[in-house]
Amino acid sequence: NGYRTFAPMKNGKLHLEIYCDRTGLEIFASEGLSYIPMPFQPRSEDESFGMSVKGGQVKIEHLVLKRLESAWKP
Repeated sequence: NGYRTFAPMKNGKLHLEIYCDRTGLEIFASEGLSYIPMPFQPRSEDESFGMSVKGGQVKIEHLVLKRLESAWKP
């Protein structure tokens, strides 16, 4: 959707945390210095993950994917 923000690197690295739930995405960059909430409703059956880079190369040093549990405990 054309969202952009400034996200400074630290020691030549960029730290991202991305959360996706049924109400949208929340992106935290540079250890919380940048925050982008992106409202949208993903399809419940779509559990795919993808990433792309434009204009250069990226080396991913650490990647963790976790299924978020419900905050509403029975």
